Amino acid sequence: MVTTEACRLLWLLLVLGCFSCSGSVKPCSTAASNSRQLKSVWPFSGQRPAIRTGAKCNKASMGHVWRGDSIYEELQEFLRVNGPLLHLPREVTDITTATTIMQLAAPDIQLLLDPLLYLKVLPEPSGIPKLVHMTMKDKRQVAPHQLLSMLSWGRFNKGYALLLYDDADIEQYMQQFYPAFMPTFHQLKTAVEKSDAWRYHVLCGHGGIYTDTDTICARPFSEWTNFNSTPEPGLLVGIEDRFYTQEEAEEATYVHKTQITQWTMASKRAHPVVCRMGGAIKAFVEQEAADGGRIEQQMGHDASILLRTGPGIWSREVHSYLQQMGSQPEDVVEGGQVTDAVVLPQAAFGCNFRYWSVENTESYVYHMYNNSWKVDHTRVADFKKQQRHSKQRQHAMRLMYPLLIIMSACCGVLAAVYAGLRWLPAHSGTRFGARKKRRALQAIAVGGSSPRKGSPRGSPSRLGSGSSSITLSSRLQQQHWKERQL
Repeated sequence: MVTTEACRLLWLLLVLGCFSCSGSVKPCSTAASNSRQLKSVWPFSGQRPAIRTGAKCNKASMGHVWRGDSIYEELQEFLRVNGPLLHLPREVTDITTATTIMQLAAPDIQLLLDPLLYLKVLPEPSGIPKLVHMTMKDKRQVAPHQLLSMLSWGRFNKGYALLLYDDADIEQYMQQFYPAFMPTFHQLKTAVEKSDAWRYHVLCGHGGIYTDTDTICARPFSEWTNFNSTPEPGLLVGIEDRFYTQEEAEEATYVHKTQITQWTMASKRAHPVVCRMGGAIKAFVEQEAADGGRIEQQMGHDASILLRTGPGIWSREVHSYLQQMGSQPEDVVEGGQVTDAVVLPQAAFGCNFRYWSVENTESYVYHMYNNSWKVDHTRVADFKKQQRHSKQRQHAMRLMYPLLIIMSACCGVLAAVYAGLRWLPAHSGTRFGARKKRRALQAIAVGGSSPRKGSPRGSPSRLGSGSSSITLSSRLQQQHWKERQL
């Protein structure tokens, strides 16, 4: 007889066999691999460490984030231009007023409004020269945030020359120093793309620091890295943001999962990375023309700019240079130097200015970006996010089908085994079925003897010694009729 403990043990072994699935059984091993794949798309499979720049900046500022316009007042206090004698204008001001404020607030920096004339007489420097290149649409009209940016660079970098360009200066510079690039330059559709192309060329031709006019310098350039190291730093860039996958980067309106900043960078004159950017942009524009603008149709207007002249193509060339030097971008995401290329961590250049703090020693430059030039990047990124979620759901359903089939088969087997285990204890040691056994017991109770051996089914088997003439079947029928009457 099968005991209850044995039934429970068999039940447990069967369950473990169905759901652990040893590797010797092909369907079960496939189900196990599918469950491992399913874990990657399961939303609760585990929390990953925060690697985004926002988390890094929040940690560097010790959780302090400025709200509203109070940050502008705080920065003016920090730069000592918010007082009864000197106060930044709240509206767009002319260049004459801006120059006067610069001379009063940052007298140790040269503000040059004719950069091309200055570059003609500039001697060839060694290392990264003390030049800060800035550009705006029209330098005759200076916005308050642009003046604040200029003041911050002048305050922290004494002895530097701040060269101010506008769109006309950019085209004149390219025509004067890089005439061979002008056909490609004129193929660039927007002022943003032309500004991108120019910043690489000005660093290639003359070196120095390039920075946007919506950045805040918070630390002297001389403290950004050890410039006495060997080899001497010739290129200085920072990590803009990081992602686990390329899909996550694109959904956040980035191009690479490890993207390099382009709004602030520095290099010595004729560094190979900045100097080969012109050829890279030219090749991309030619390829795009040959494809009939397919890249812009697929990626959208904004993403195509990032790929054509912006952080996309810049990050690609920096990654390529690091790989040529025997390193990978992921090896220096926390900061490091590869030969003469210095890569600063995310908090150095990537923080929004609302994370500004006097106690923050990790951020060298803050960015006041507002994506004013972008048109459709967010819409395209949201569409890609929806596509990825749809693919994940489809993938999860494809993985669930074999699991459901196997689980259904296991449930059927379990049900059959359970029914058999319930039947065996009640029928062990007898050759009669349940109905025959019940009839035999009833006959013994009535007549005192068992049926005759070998009696055919339905034959009038007599009870006892033969004195009674009532058959077993008739007695059972009478008893059954009485029960029904009651």
